[in-house]
Amino acid sequence: MRVDHEISTDILFTFNNPELIPDPYPIYQAMRLDAPAHLLPLYDGSWIFLDYHDVRQLLRDSRLSNDRSELPLRALPPEQRREYPEMTAIMRRWVGMQDQPAHLPMRRHLNHVTEHLDAARLRSVAQSYIDQLVAQLDTGTEVDVIGELAYRLPALVISDLLGLPVTDYLRLAQLADELAYVFGSSQLTAADVDAASSSATNLVDYLAAQANRPGLPDDSLLYRMLHTRTDQYQFTPAQAYAQCVLLLFAGLEPTRYAIGNAIHALATHPEQTAALRADPRLLPSGVEELLRYDSPVQWVGRKATESFDFHGHRIERGQLVFPFVGAANRDPKRFANPDTLDVGRTGNQHLSFGHGGHHCLGAALVRVQLQVTLSELLHRFSGFRLSESTDIRWNSNVSFHGHQFLPVTFLA
Repeated sequence: MRVDHEISTDILFTFNNPELIPDPYPIYQAMRLDAPAHLLPLYDGSWIFLDYHDVRQLLRDSRLSNDRSELPLRALPPEQRREYPEMTAIMRRWVGMQDQPAHLPMRRHLNHVTEHLDAARLRSVAQSYIDQLVAQLDTGTEVDVIGELAYRLPALVISDLLGLPVTDYLRLAQLADELAYVFGSSQLTAADVDAASSSATNLVDYLAAQANRPGLPDDSLLYRMLHTRTDQYQFTPAQAYAQCVLLLFAGLEPTRYAIGNAIHALATHPEQTAALRADPRLLPSGVEELLRYDSPVQWVGRKATESFDFHGHRIERGQLVFPFVGAANRDPKRFANPDTLDVGRTGNQHLSFGHGGHHCLGAALVRVQLQVTLSELLHRFSGFRLSESTDIRWNSNVSFHGHQFLPVTFLA
């Protein structure tokens, strides 16, 4: 795959390129050896950065805006572009889209909203659902761990925490998938964005109906989003519902793919599975290493609010900038033997959850679900292996990197 430093007719590097999706890391490394940054035709001309220190610095750069609500529109062919005011309005209320000075007070307020969700509470909720899901897995036969486990667990957990009927979890996950698709894909049609816009408004309507439901728990995130007041700051209903949509969108996709990627990695590195089984104290460092080794989110999008030079590269106002955290996590200048999975790795400051003020709000929840899942699988089964007869099916874009279908056989 050839990638030029400047815009060219080369359009092979797209987020939907099937050559890139299964294992993007050798391609990242080849590109990084050529140059640490590349200007590509994506989104009418955008930059991707691959070096760890560049990525880390850009994630904190105030000249880059976090408002990427127009990203799906710029992925459309020019003749299909039009406005989607309802969807855009919902996304622009997300804390993750805010720049300073609006971001800091909103983020602090959200910290108050979620302060009751300590590690013990998150672990208890996640454990209750993983127990049910793992108990249903058969040994000795092929199981799709995405459909039976990784897809279900985060949807059940986030529905529970929001105070929503858990019987609705699959419906909510499907609506969130429509939003994730338009953010992760660089090749869209108007029908894709229409579906995402409908999903966003359907989620808000659903949340508004649930907010008026008798018996909504006062410790649920939906209730607290609507009613928590701190330092004269309180969300409007529209802002509260938007943050809940963000939690559904951002809480489901990364966790799902993190679980699938971890199981895939351990199944193909049996010596690392044996190390975790022999010493469960390695599980926290193992989780961090699995997140580094194959990040479920490969890049974070930004938009330049001014023109500036960055390490010899001219970034123009309005251009999109993609710091590739997945590539940064495999940078040999930062990590020794970066392509080696080592569950005992120390000093693992990966960037899978971002960096700086916009560090992922749900990082603790992802970690907890990954820990309880792996702990339970290691406890219940003597081992697991990938199917040799059925092909793995990957997600349709590299942005949310992971599997749609992952056949695994668990051993009694």
